[in-house]
Amino acid sequence: MIKIEIIESKDLETLGPKIFFKNQIYIGNNSNDIHISEDVEANYLSLEINEIGINAFINGEVHFLHNGKRAESGRKLNFGDTITIAGTTLKIIDAEYQVYKTKTQILEERFSEIEKKDSSLVNIITIIQEQSEKIEQ
Repeated sequence: MIKIEIIESKDLETLGPKIFFKNQIYIGNNSNDIHISEDVEANYLSLEINEIGINAFINGEVHFLHNGKRAESGRKLNFGDTITIAGTTLKIIDAEYQVYKTKTQILEERFSEIEKKDSSLVNIITIIQEQSEKIEQ
């Protein structure tokens, strides 16, 4: 999870806090996360969260401003830091690395819970799974 606040932008509709429930977000002119100026490339900058902290990575050989000073790709960020790219300034408010489960992992966990609660339902689900596998073949 990462929470940022866009504090300055050419596009006034983007101003304000944003929360993303993932460990990596993309910022650029063609980004689904944070869309900024057409003056930059698609997915120009990514913010990545891991167990150690937050890092900013640039797509290409360009730079950005970190707390008002020129910075290179791979810069470690802290809460309260600002990043400026093409007239857009955002502030890192909060971040927490989270291990996200795949859909398959979630389904397997839920299926195992059902097995413990109602074995007759598990038998029906198993029969349906076997029949659908035969149809797919």
